[in-house]
Amino acid sequence: MRRAALALAVAIFAAAGAFAKDAPRPKFRWPVIGQIDQAKDGRGVDISVPEGQAVHAAADGQVIYASDEIASYGRMIVIRHADDYVTTYAHLSDMAVTKGVAVKRGQIIGKTGETGDARRPLLHFELRRGETELDPIGFLSPR
Repeated sequence: MRRAALALAVAIFAAAGAFAKDAPRPKFRWPVIGQIDQAKDGRGVDISVPEGQAVHAAADGQVIYASDEIASYGRMIVIRHADDYVTTYAHLSDMAVTKGVAVKRGQIIGKTGETGDARRPLLHFELRRGETELDPIGFLSPR
């Protein structure tokens, strides 16, 4: 099951397209403010927050995925940004955007929840460039 979910996720990220390798490192907005925990699988971060808290787009972009097809992630939104950066927002209780919609930095895209394999209300947040996983902490603006 985890392998099938990973294969689907890789296909989503691969759809993001080519990027300029020499582009400056952008600063993304925190999607929520809460207690930061490193994700168990080494991908992204889990941010503990009350259920129903607004989740904001980290940067301008286009929604390339908004569904609950990957059961372990629950309701999940994936946004493609400039220079092939991709952000993922998982375990949402509600999604306020759909695939294909353009979003602005700071726009509310959903609400935090406890869906998928989450055992408490949280937001799982990932950052990639193309298919390469990145530690999002170094790319987020200071709080």
